[in-house]
Amino acid sequence: MSFVIDTGSTGDSVFTPESTIPDWFQDQLPADATVEKKMHDFAYHIIGAMQNPKTFEAVRKHICRDWSFLRQLALIHPEVFDEVLCAYGERWQELH
Repeated sequence: MSFVIDTGSTGDSVFTPESTIPDWFQDQLPADATVEKKMHDFAYHIIGAMQNPKTFEAVRKHICRDWSFLRQLALIHPEVFDEVLCAYGERWQELH
């Protein structure tokens, strides 16, 4: 029996802000969620995920991994982008 694994990439896809959100996260959202809602919710996921690592090096790696998303977030939800950066700064203070 053969099967195909859909990776969500066609190789010729067009960049969109939504494409910066991982598929696993989008799969958890309602099918009719707007791009703005997806961006908002993933930003708050990032804020929550910053609380888990025990070292600031790991926090930094997490935020750098999502930098292309954060760049788009700053355009769509600048106030939420600011919250992400504030959470990053607060986490830095906790670990230093």
